[in-house]
Amino acid sequence: MAKLKTWIKASRPRTVLLSFSGVLLGGFLALDQLRSLSPSKGRPYLVILFAALTAILLQILSNLANDYGDFKKGTDSTKRVGPQREMQSGSITEKEMKRGLAVTAALCLISGALLIFVFAGLTWQELAVFATLGIGAVLAALLYTLGKRPYGYRGLGDLYCFLFFGWAAVFGTFYLATKSLDFSVLLPATAMGLLSNAVLNINNMRDYENDKASGKNSLVVKLGLKKAFIYQCILIIGAFICLTVYLVLKHAPYYIYVFWLLFPLFLKDLIAIKKTKPELLDPFLGRQVKHSFLLVVVYGVLLLACHPMPHDTRQAARDALDKEQQTMMFLDIYLNNSKKANLLNDLEHSVFGDKDHWKAMLAVVEEKYPDLWETLGQKYPDLDEDEKKSFILSHFKVSRQEEADYLGTTVNMVDKLRGSRRRKMENQKKQLKVVQLENNPYICSGIQ
Repeated sequence: MAKLKTWIKASRPRTVLLSFSGVLLGGFLALDQLRSLSPSKGRPYLVILFAALTAILLQILSNLANDYGDFKKGTDSTKRVGPQREMQSGSITEKEMKRGLAVTAALCLISGALLIFVFAGLTWQELAVFATLGIGAVLAALLYTLGKRPYGYRGLGDLYCFLFFGWAAVFGTFYLATKSLDFSVLLPATAMGLLSNAVLNINNMRDYENDKASGKNSLVVKLGLKKAFIYQCILIIGAFICLTVYLVLKHAPYYIYVFWLLFPLFLKDLIAIKKTKPELLDPFLGRQVKHSFLLVVVYGVLLLACHPMPHDTRQAARDALDKEQQTMMFLDIYLNNSKKANLLNDLEHSVFGDKDHWKAMLAVVEEKYPDLWETLGQKYPDLDEDEKKSFILSHFKVSRQEEADYLGTTVNMVDKLRGSRRRKMENQKKQLKVVQLENNPYICSGIQ
């Protein structure tokens, strides 16, 4: 039992909560995306669970490697401040730590393999990418303080922390759960990376004197304590700004911005850190982790609360919503965000039949959004009514026979209709380019 407590202490539980926070934030974002656009895809709780488990194991692996590496390089000396490390105290021998590193690395690989090969349902291309990322994460956790040139001793620890516990944890979890690329998610992922760096920065500020004396050139050692504090302020403020910009881009309701009420907690810590000697900063490390976790929970709950889960929606309508993604390019061109939201709501709550969902979707578009035809006619005035319909149908990726049946014509006529539509649109685009060239004074002056 005593040995178990020693290993738990060596894993540094208070930092483990931070790695879980990144996956939790990615899970919140994924659930919000799935329930808003594709309810039929279900809730990928197992994906989020194993992503969290993998992230926690990676954090533990990094902590154990840090304990071993700093001990071997003499960084964890008697002059070091903060909690005494387990190898430093003799509670864990070098042989035991090596065995512990091997077991933890194996658990990381097993958990990651189950995540991407069993639960995530990835294509072989996606598997290759995530398998590479997983192996890279394990190696990065080990090489933080191990090896001949550990990057943690060269001031690159913040970069690793940002990439793996920010971008990889949040954006990776989001993609595995949704199978969609939404680069706006990089904003909250960046916020999580900044918050993770804030924890690491406090740790390095506390160890400043010892790291400097032992040759561990952390970013704090390179910057100095004064600039490191400014860096800490930038990290906290930057995280809140990134979270806010994401909500602005998503047109979130005003009440979700109440997460800023947590900012005074971080501000209070910043003021206290400024007044505290570096060797006495250890309590603020745990507080930073807890406050970051609280911020993620509040932000995620508010995010999910702003769009209530749909009720009494027929499964056919949910299946039809999967087709919505095929029309997004068209909707992005011809609808503003408000109309798009209304359209998605109409599609979600309409009573569709058991088949031909694209027809039901198109019927809703034609019935409730007649201005689409007018807008399409203004952009491409040479198109007749059937060619306009053919253009819209192309975004639903229907077959030639389906289009023929819908338009009440033959497959041969559809081929001619599609060809005529493409030629007219291409000619109009060419004419538009000519007009743009003629109206460009720089190009015209060059020709003359």
